[in-house]
Amino acid sequence: MLKLSNFNLSIKNKKLLTDVNVEFSNGKINHILGKNGVGKSIFAKYLMLNNENITVIGSYSNVPEDITFSELKKVLIKKFGRDQVERLCSILNISNIDEKTVLKKLSDGQRQKIKIIVFLLFDKDIIILDEVTNALDKTTQNEIYDLFHTYIKRNPEKVILNITHNLSDLNSMDGEYFLFEEYDIKKYSSRKELIDLYIHGGTQ
Repeated sequence: MLKLSNFNLSIKNKKLLTDVNVEFSNGKINHILGKNGVGKSIFAKYLMLNNENITVIGSYSNVPEDITFSELKKVLIKKFGRDQVERLCSILNISNIDEKTVLKKLSDGQRQKIKIIVFLLFDKDIIILDEVTNALDKTTQNEIYDLFHTYIKRNPEKVILNITHNLSDLNSMDGEYFLFEEYDIKKYSSRKELIDLYIHGGTQ
């Protein structure tokens, strides 16, 4: 579990969160929905910088792009073991990637899947997904959804925070539901309640 008590966050004198009290459960995907610009990514980075057991997978999370996938796999296997690497590659349907291709020449979806594999291998207690399905095609999104369904079932001790403004994430991955708005992170009892509020008003 990740618990925040009387949590405050500001950047450059801009208030983002004030006196937040919230708990995120382990063994579930905790969806944090919010409009662009409310500070979701800043919140994710802050948590990561202040807790060594947190990893963030987002657009700013980088892996080397001037090497081939084959070369990267060799490095990962040496560090984490073949079984771990192959297991994640199998779940994410990575077999269709040409291993001789330099990473920067792969599609956005292929690079995103490789990035997810790399950061999951570090095996942190808390995993924050920061818009991981943004701008990806539907097939790749579904593969990522399947991965995290499987991952959280096999690792019920983990806490996953999925920071997003993509409603498909909520519709495709069961979990718990939160809204980042008005300097607070509020929990909602159902996906429908949260989506209705997000679409019809009450957010920044």
